[in-house]
Amino acid sequence: MARFTRDQIREALKNNPELDLSREDLSGINLEGFALQKVTFRNANLTGAKLSGAELGGFWRNADLRGANLSGAEVVGTNLYHVDLRGAILRGANLSQADLTGADLRQVDLAGADLSSVILKGGDLSGANLQNAVLRNAQIGALTTV
Repeated sequence: MARFTRDQIREALKNNPELDLSREDLSGINLEGFALQKVTFRNANLTGAKLSGAELGGFWRNADLRGANLSGAEVVGTNLYHVDLRGAILRGANLSQADLTGADLRQVDLAGADLSSVILKGGDLSGANLQNAVLRNAQIGALTTV
């Protein structure tokens, strides 16, 4: 369970929008609609987190987002290197220009997501739902499986 509460993070963001939550256990936390563009989540545990409609940015390298809900999230240009998104829901999310190099995207629901100009190299998309996803100018190369 999350060490921080939704309210604690909301208050911390008021004082410091460049909050560093690296290596924190935020599993199951509800941050729906939060503005997290400058927050660092490197190696953080966000399994089952609720991030629908959130505005993401910052640094997410090696974060664990298994089973997280990011439906409708704004993830434009975000670096998601080696992020574990297995079973996550990203329906209608905007991931344009995001870097998902080495990301684990097995069983991810990307239906209707905007993946324009996204970088998907060395990742695993096996079992992913890409129905109606926009892949215009996506850099897809050397995937482990699709």
